[in-house]
Amino acid sequence: MWRGFPKSAIYFPQYELLFEFETPKWSISLRTISKFKALLVSNFDKFHRYFHSQLNIKKIAVIIGAENFAHNILNELSGINRLYQRNLLNKVDKFLVLREPLGSIDKIFPEIPIGKIKYINQNKIWQEIVSNNYLVVNIGDCFIKQDLVNRVYQVAINNCSLEVINRIKKAKESYSPLLWVSIRVGNRTLTNQIECLSKVINALYQNFPQLGVVFDGFSLPADYGIKRPQQAYQKILGDREMEDIESIIKQQNEVANNIVNNLLSNIKVFNTIGCSIFETNIWANAIDIYLAHHGTMQHKVGWLANKPGVVHSNSKVLGSFKWIVGVREFEIRPVYINQKYARNVDIEKNGKYNKLTVLKKSFNYYIDWKVIYRELYKIAMSITNY
Repeated sequence: MWRGFPKSAIYFPQYELLFEFETPKWSISLRTISKFKALLVSNFDKFHRYFHSQLNIKKIAVIIGAENFAHNILNELSGINRLYQRNLLNKVDKFLVLREPLGSIDKIFPEIPIGKIKYINQNKIWQEIVSNNYLVVNIGDCFIKQDLVNRVYQVAINNCSLEVINRIKKAKESYSPLLWVSIRVGNRTLTNQIECLSKVINALYQNFPQLGVVFDGFSLPADYGIKRPQQAYQKILGDREMEDIESIIKQQNEVANNIVNNLLSNIKVFNTIGCSIFETNIWANAIDIYLAHHGTMQHKVGWLANKPGVVHSNSKVLGSFKWIVGVREFEIRPVYINQKYARNVDIEKNGKYNKLTVLKKSFNYYIDWKVIYRELYKIAMSITNY
């Protein structure tokens, strides 16, 4: 997905041959092939008609299904945007939509006729394909154009109240610099998060008395809890998933409150944890600088807003290929904390390395707050009149 849906493998059922063009991680698993066979056999008549249809030319359907907003804009919306720029949207007979984390596809691309958009459940994809004689493809890319970002931002504006927009506008006018600080719980986060972020913010305030702080955490996707009328499927997110999200938001707010308790009393704080991605997008475009965890949290201010900032993570991530760099038009590149300053923790379990944790690069880490402050201070000085 992250490369824009290149061909990863070709499978020939008749000869049980699988040609892989990618590493196993990005290719087709044997489990997937087994499930595919079971689907064909258990629905033999329908698939037989599909493969032996007298209609030689199948209709083209594009599927849109990323639940993560970052992959949605980098890999899916960017692909659709390319179709639009090349006047090829009319070549698509149907857009099959599973998820819309950044807003309705017809609002982001009003050029797509409403009749060409259909919302479906993931479990119903194959039925949609065979009953309509579709050839389904993923139209992808791995580069975000500024005009696409503008489209997504306009949808965010249209989905926020005037009260919210004015509050954000006032914050931007009243505080400088306006600092974005991400809060993360669970894995791949600072073990000294409360202490570190509190000291960084307090130190910045000593040099920038007009400082304002925006806390960011989990943002509710645009289609959170939506049940679309006249569609034969339940809420996009199940009750269990909603409970997990609510738990994450609660934990992040607890961290944010503990940080606030350690801040100097005159520092103004805005909390966007648990807000919709629409409101978060507008905040991201209003801030001046950011301090963010590596990954999706950075993409809000790095991709949707293109702001300058500092990124921190564990040494494994900081020392590996930073694929978020170079994927956005007119990009302002983030400053990464040098990996030598990140001390990984929770790698060992019972005296042995936790292989799964290491492979996923998801272990936590400790970084001295002064290291982060130095980098953030340089950026703050470069964009202010101090």
